[in-house]
Amino acid sequence: MMRHDRIPCVVICIGWLMGLVLLTATPAAAETGAVTREVVVLQTSDVHGHVLPWDYFKEEADDVGLARAASFVAAMRTQYPHVILVDNGDTIQGTPLTYYFARRDISRPNPMMAVMNLMGYDAMTVGNHEYNYGLDVLRRCQDEAAFPFLSANTYETGQAEPSFRPYIVKEFDGVRIGILGLTTSNIPNWESPENYRGLEFRDTAQEAVRWVRHLREVEVCDAVIVNTHEGFEVDLKTGEANDSGYENRAWALLHEVPGVDVVLTGHAHRNIPPRLVNGVLVSQPGRWGGYVTRIHLLFRQEGDGWVLAEKHGDNIKMGKKIPADPAIERLIAPYHEQVTAWIRSEIGTAGADFSSDGVFAGDNALLDLVHTVLRCHTGADMSMVAYLPHAMMTIPAGPITVRDIYRFYIYENTPVTLAMTGRDIRAALEHAARFYDRPAWDAEQGELDIHRQADFRQYNFDTLAGASYAIDPTRPPGERVVYLERDGRPLDPDAEYTVAVTNYQAAGGGHYAAFKRSRVVKTDSADIRNLIIEYIQEQKEIVPVTDRNWHLAVPTEVILWEPKK
Repeated sequence: MMRHDRIPCVVICIGWLMGLVLLTATPAAAETGAVTREVVVLQTSDVHGHVLPWDYFKEEADDVGLARAASFVAAMRTQYPHVILVDNGDTIQGTPLTYYFARRDISRPNPMMAVMNLMGYDAMTVGNHEYNYGLDVLRRCQDEAAFPFLSANTYETGQAEPSFRPYIVKEFDGVRIGILGLTTSNIPNWESPENYRGLEFRDTAQEAVRWVRHLREVEVCDAVIVNTHEGFEVDLKTGEANDSGYENRAWALLHEVPGVDVVLTGHAHRNIPPRLVNGVLVSQPGRWGGYVTRIHLLFRQEGDGWVLAEKHGDNIKMGKKIPADPAIERLIAPYHEQVTAWIRSEIGTAGADFSSDGVFAGDNALLDLVHTVLRCHTGADMSMVAYLPHAMMTIPAGPITVRDIYRFYIYENTPVTLAMTGRDIRAALEHAARFYDRPAWDAEQGELDIHRQADFRQYNFDTLAGASYAIDPTRPPGERVVYLERDGRPLDPDAEYTVAVTNYQAAGGGHYAAFKRSRVVKTDSADIRNLIIEYIQEQKEIVPVTDRNWHLAVPTEVILWEPKK
């Protein structure tokens, strides 16, 4: 009876998918007279653990996730006989779902691999966040995947061949298409060394030259696609550099690597509909499965071979009109139920509201919670951490759940203890103080107007605990730390102090050169978010407390008027 009850729903879904097929058919695909082979390439990127159209942080429905994308992929396979499905990476990390089944329960297959296997992916490029849980988790996912993990520029240190498979070749009725995978080479500047031990990441453009030539000359491919987990280091419209060349090289791929027909990108979480740049079709499908990139490759036969006659594409939004795939929903249901129960579980009580208000203008109790946890866990003299959420938030008085901590501490960072000189600690604070744009007095409002530097990401604004200091944002950059003291005395510029930071900071993330050049005393595989959860469970009740160890010091002129006689 249950089987019969589901038939009307399935019929509706199939009818909807056929409607989608008709609506999305391209003129070139319909004009089959001059085209003898058509291949459709579908790409997802930066899915970050999103399967169901559900927001675990807000606990409400969302428009993203692979379950919707699976329905679209099924529709494309119904319409087109030759379809390639690839992912661009940053797949196995990003939601409570992925964390739980990477760290807390490994008794069943990784949910992302299970879903992608069911969807029939042909390949996945390895992203930088694939390393967040360490090599054991990454390799386990690789073993569970029914498709290859690609990264032509990731090598075991000093070796001649890549550690991952560099490419795949798909053949359809004689047409050969090569797909090369590349990974941003900046991983050592973000990740804990333990999480990529034994690996090195070579320049993507240089490696692409080698492997594209191989695909053309040895594999005799009729088209070459580069699926690279990186974005563009320049503005696509103006060609002006955007200061992201340390992590992005997609523009270089377009101009330094001959023989490429399509460059599929990711990493930057941008929705870039397919467009031609220097004769190469480029695109990016945003994040979380919210869009799927669709590329049409149209071939015609010339003699005994095939010529790529036309290439075009679009990005399709996976909105509410696209239903979630029932098979994906059934597969992920037990995972979803288990992780939902966990994130709703209570871990302690907040004696009063923990608010992020004022976190960029002075000491803050919510951020001090992280400082306290880090210093208690590591025993370090000091700690430097940043406020990570993209918006202001409050953990209200009352029961605290796992979900509250996920909303607050949104990344899978681990602790690193550094030995830093007083000079380098000051240098790190001076770098953090570049967060502030030059302020100006608003005469009409009677207040100081301070803005964030447009190119300074808020999650890179680090604050210090364990010492007292003040920042004057009206002074020139590099001269904004007014004082820096510990135990009532100025920090000795030449003395070493232990400072707890995250693995991201220790690797130089956020352009903190002072962290990167400091000596590593100890690394730790503990997840900071889980350390916060355990701390609250031990304390049972926490209250917002700050030691007010730092503030903004804005000079003002005070004029005392003498009374008239």
